[in-house]
Amino acid sequence: MITVNALVAASHVLIPIQASYFALEGTDDLLETIDKIKSRPNTELQVLGVLVTMFDRRTILAREVLEEIQGVFGP
Repeated sequence: MITVNALVAASHVLIPIQASYFALEGTDDLLETIDKIKSRPNTELQVLGVLVTMFDRRTILAREVLEEIQGVFGP
């Protein structure tokens, strides 16, 4: 409920995503929540972008997750 209240009060949101598979899966739920908030209580809410955290370019998994993130959100 705190997340919803914060999104209703906010004008912009920056989404931090850890460079791991499970974090990427959880982002879908957050994007659904943001879409629900944008549809009714806060139509002015804008997603500024994403901030990829804990990225280790040495691992294949982290590079694949980064590609997926860029596929969804753009470069």
